[in-house]
Amino acid sequence: MPYLNLLQAFSFSVALIFAGCFSPDRPAGDFVQTTDFHLLQTCTIGEINLSGMKWSEQSGASLAGYTALKLAAEMEKRGFTRSEKNADFVVRAEWKKALRVNLGHLSSFDHIPELKYRDEAALRPRVMCSLTVELYNPREDKIFWRASLPDCVYILNLRESIISEAIERALSSFPNRIELDPDLGIIQ
Repeated sequence: MPYLNLLQAFSFSVALIFAGCFSPDRPAGDFVQTTDFHLLQTCTIGEINLSGMKWSEQSGASLAGYTALKLAAEMEKRGFTRSEKNADFVVRAEWKKALRVNLGHLSSFDHIPELKYRDEAALRPRVMCSLTVELYNPREDKIFWRASLPDCVYILNLRESIISEAIERALSSFPNRIELDPDLGIIQ
């Protein structure tokens, strides 16, 4: 009988440990501060920063330009109007280029060629880009929404379609503009 209680306690402990390790897929972005979302009607595209490893002048300029166009298109698709002056919020982005090294799984059987199985291409260093998109209120100079996609683009695959996909994925959880019904009063 005491073994049954011990077994139940052990089973419960193992289940608790594995439940703690479970993390559901979360969207790339989320609100980081409370904001009156219904007041947000217009936006402007702010600076597009390129950081990390050195960017060539041509690739950096084309990436920044395309990112600004794509961010503007995504905001317009969500119902926000572009306004260069007196915008309700500013959208800014940062592309960070960094060298990533995957050490992989080291096996004690690596000295035996027949038992060695590793994808050597996956172990090579890669230059990857991470994307961060932030939306902030220019009047308060506070960020209210942020999305981060670490290592989302392999630098050798830096094409417009891949950049578009990364920006769309970053903004996937950002809601559409709220159209207020003029017949309803505003509850404070």
